[in-house]
Amino acid sequence: MAVQVPVFTQGPRVLLQPFFPEPAGKWLVVREAVSQDDRQVAYPFMMGEEPFIPASLPVLSPGKEARLSLIGYNLGQGDLKMESKILSQDGREIGPAEVRLDARQAGGPAAPDRLTATFRPSSLSPGEYLLLVTVKGPDGAGGTSSAPFVVESGAQKSR
Repeated sequence: MAVQVPVFTQGPRVLLQPFFPEPAGKWLVVREAVSQDDRQVAYPFMMGEEPFIPASLPVLSPGKEARLSLIGYNLGQGDLKMESKILSQDGREIGPAEVRLDARQAGGPAAPDRLTATFRPSSLSPGEYLLLVTVKGPDGAGGTSSAPFVVESGAQKSR
């Protein structure tokens, strides 16, 4: 089946889903052997100079901050504004999310911008939720994406 992958370096703002890093040491990363004919591809999941493995369904503790990685294309120059909210599993808006933009690593014309943020699920009851994040440039245009997450009860241990 033919698959078309858009060229993210041109066109509207694109924000990939928010990525929550898995705890360090949980997984073993193994790369395939690279022959001379293969093109070397950079590891995509980086927070600054630190690689991470994204959690497929992050389990967060209520009130405890969690690191968050946002990867965006065509975000533009200048200050970015972030809006975020939390949705229930069935799509109802729960309220605003406590997300703080910590750092921005500009990517340039052919590479994405990498944003590091902090999320605090303060007043959420245990359960599954959806984090919705919008990043807007100085011109007001933005990209929106979402990621599921679980808030654990105090008695549970992280997966």
